[in-house]
Parts: sequence; C-alpha cells; structure tokens
Amino acid sequence: MGILIGVSGSAGVGKDTVANHFVDKFGLLKISFADPLKRICRDVFDFSDKALWGPSEERSKPDSRYKRLGDDDLAREIDKEIFPNIDYGPKFLTPRYALQKIGTEFGRNCYPNIWVEYALRLARTALANPAQYDYNYKYGLVPADRKKNPIQGVVFADCRFKNELDLIKENGGILIRIKRHEAGLSGEAGMHPSEKEQRGIPDSAFDYIIENYGTLKDLESSVLDLYDRF
Repeated sequence: MGILIGVSGSAGVGKDTVANHFVDKFGLLKISFADPLKRICRDVFDFSDKALWGPSEERSKPDSRYKRLGDDDLAREIDKEIFPNIDYGPKFLTPRYALQKIGTEFGRNCYPNIWVEYALRLARTALANPAQYDYNYKYGLVPADRKKNPIQGVVFADCRFKNELDLIKENGGILIRIKRHEAGLSGEAGMHPSEKEQRGIPDSAFDYIIENYGTLKDLESSVLDLYDRF
C-alpha cells in the first residue's frame, strides 16, 4: 500500500495548497472528506462549483435564495423584547453552514467515522490498482489509464476531527498540521464542532508541523523538504 497523508489545520491555512503540491510533485491522489458533502449541496441547493470548491472565502458568502434559521434565533428574539426597534435583517444560508450541518449534525451524528471510512475505502481501491484510477472531486473515484504515472499514495486534504486522524494513523498514515497567522473562521462558523475540535488537538498528535508564515514559494519548499523526510 502506498503512502497515506492526513492534512489538518484551521480554515484558510493552506491545506489544499499543501495537498496539491503532494499531487503535482510526488504523484499522490488527493481525496477530500468534504467532496461527497459538496456534491450533495451542489445537487440540492444548486450552489456553484466556485462556491463549493473555490477559495475558502467563497463558502462564507450568503445565498439570498435561502433564508434560514440560525443557532442564535432565541437570543435575537430576546433582544427584540428589550430593544423593539432592533433590526438584524434576514439570515441567509451559506455553503459553509450547509456543509457543516450535513457533515456533522447529519453524517457524524449517524456514525462518527462515516466520512473518513468512506475516504479510506476509496484510497484502498485506488492504491490496490494504482494504474487504473484517478479522483475527480465532482464524481469521486473514476477509471483512468495511469500506467505512465501510477498513484504513489493518497493525501486527505481536510482532516478536522481526532477520530479521523486516529483512523488514518491506524492505517499507517502520516499526520501533518499546518499553521498560519490569522487563519480560521469567526462567528457562528468558527464555533462549529468541525472547527473547534481541530483547534483543541495538541501538536504532539501530529508527525509534522508546517508553519505557513511566508510566501507560496516558501510553502512549496516546506512541502518538498518534508517529503524527503518521510
């Protein structure tokens, strides 16, 4: 079985950028736990590919087609009793809110390992047939002719929960945390369990730490140097 890598860190630290370097430089396959959630949201909510798979900030943009209830609605109602003229305005669904709720409140509450086991199942299939598969974020694992560039391993680009890290480690994987100043989400999104739990995991749980405090070129160099140490 080829190499397995799990990448973790707050939103916006550069997880996808690091994973893409492993793909481009070393022939790994990138699989994201969030891709099946994004495919659901694409089909059900008609979110654009840019909103789901584009830059991180795109997932925080409200979609005015969907007015939603929020976790702070009770507090809002109490405020209105005290301050009758207060006007919060409507609250609209963001792609990130939908992804968090489907991923955690639905998926993980049904079965905590649901997304990591799904991803590992794809990884095992790909690594058992390294010249026959590729991965497409829109469709999952797809047949491909990779005889000239067989898959060398799999990188999971969005590990957020300790049980995900533990299961990757149990399967012989390498765990990487990325740090960056001013990364992470604020407000309601930042307090969701998918963000809070990974912040509470100690550095000692990881095999390697990448400090992404410089340029994109610096980050690429860090990935290249790190791979030589595996």
